[in-house]
Amino acid sequence: MKKVITLSLSAVLIIFMTFVYIPGNIRAETVDMEADTEILEQGLAGLNLRVGSGLAVGFLRMNIGDLNDLLEEDGFPALDRNVFLYGAGAVAGRVEGDRLGAVYRRGSVDSSTDGNQAGLSLNYAGLIYERGREVEDRENTDIALGLMGGIGSMELYWSYI
Repeated sequence: MKKVITLSLSAVLIIFMTFVYIPGNIRAETVDMEADTEILEQGLAGLNLRVGSGLAVGFLRMNIGDLNDLLEEDGFPALDRNVFLYGAGAVAGRVEGDRLGAVYRRGSVDSSTDGNQAGLSLNYAGLIYERGREVEDRENTDIALGLMGGIGSMELYWSYI
């Protein structure tokens, strides 16, 4: 849990430094120019920013055939290879450009027969880097390609009842 908290705080710090602190300390000399009325009319849409967070769900199909064989040899039920994942995520960056974010997911699968129970739980967290692009013919739609690096854990548990 300490690793997840540390990872989350690191992501928030990186996003803060990138979008708040660094641009505020950059100074440039500019020539007086007339305001572009088209940009002003667009308001925040003219800033080309994308910020989002919320709940997320996922689906993981695991290759656990060998694990199920071992469980069945010892009298435990086989585990389903499909796991429903849930968690939260956040991303911030440019619509046309780089984005940074963080994600956390967890899920578990359980089974029981004849008083024997077996289960597998997993969770992971990571930092996300995306490169986004607007879709030309659709308003307020963009597409992104990205990478995620992170940490996770998996726990197998069983019990005789």
